[in-house]
Amino acid sequence: MKYAEEYKYVIICDITDFGFRIDHKSLFNALETTDNKELITKLANLISIISNLRQSSLPVGATASKILAEYVLNRIDHILHKKNVPFCRFVDDFHLYANTKKEAYSILYNLSTELIHHEKLSLHKNKSRILTSDEFKHYIHHVICGKKPDISLNDGLELLSLNLQDKDVRANLNQVNVYNLLARELNKGEIYDYFSKRLLNTFNYLEQESLNEIIQLTLDRFDKLYPIFTSFMDVLHRNFYKLSDHIKGRLIHQITRLFTEEHHITLIELNVAYMLTIIQFQKDINTIEIIRNTFEKWKDSKLIKSIIIQIMVKWNMKDDLLILLSQFNGSSEWERKNYIIVSYILNEEGSIWRKNNKQHFTHTENTINNWMKSKEKASSI
Repeated sequence: MKYAEEYKYVIICDITDFGFRIDHKSLFNALETTDNKELITKLANLISIISNLRQSSLPVGATASKILAEYVLNRIDHILHKKNVPFCRFVDDFHLYANTKKEAYSILYNLSTELIHHEKLSLHKNKSRILTSDEFKHYIHHVICGKKPDISLNDGLELLSLNLQDKDVRANLNQVNVYNLLARELNKGEIYDYFSKRLLNTFNYLEQESLNEIIQLTLDRFDKLYPIFTSFMDVLHRNFYKLSDHIKGRLIHQITRLFTEEHHITLIELNVAYMLTIIQFQKDINTIEIIRNTFEKWKDSKLIKSIIIQIMVKWNMKDDLLILLSQFNGSSEWERKNYIIVSYILNEEGSIWRKNNKQHFTHTENTINNWMKSKEKASSI
């Protein structure tokens, strides 16, 4: 609470399945800082036996396990201290502090990156949130008192109780004021994850006019949707065909702006992946530039590069694809396989490329090449 008085924003997060995902190698490397090598060897043997020879996880509930877990995150503590990040930690629960929202997102992104890189651990997406100092104090009050967020309005409770698998319920869905419910959530300091995701689910069953009004309400408020941003993007992707041309244009313009301004939302890999699924619907000078820049920026991300390669194919970006094929020999295993498949979309250029590179194909890559060749022959019959 002392830090919450000094700083304007609080980042709350914890690690997904922490006890089960602790990598034994990381643990033993951390223990190397102690002088008792014999004890480390005995611990390694004991943990391997208890964990059934798995390479990760510690026994649940044991006090000793909690102490060992502290060793694993000790390196992360040192990194945070070195970067002058104010924080508190209890086992895998982090509270970190910042004076601006952009700084807060940067801290959250850097912590996530350090955990993955050093300890092969990831933050729990649904439990990571950024609160103002006042919201944090309110949150702590609710935790201490055991209260749940307020969703007591009658229409809110009605929404939570709806069975959306029922056709009659879906037919009368517009009678529940989804627009007002969403507006109320967006006007809160912090949206309620479960209720908001339930609200998003109703978008799949709304008529075009209602859906357009609701999406228009969200266009300038993506920051507020951060806790459910990937779910929101997923719903937009699935319902994009229902939107009016005007709303489609505004939506893509907003997403383009986030990329161009390097908004903190674009620091998160999964956010970028879902945003690209919307970008793919409009090919123009701006979106092509975003695709190229994002490919370069996220060159170490298998997920992002895979999505962008699919978009390049869809948009018939032959020059860009040929540049990628020219990098075949220095590419990763999964990229090489993708490039062989892509070459069949490039017609004559692809055929020439395969002829010149076939001697470099592995056994698996030859199998993929033969499979694609058989598909090509079948489609020409």
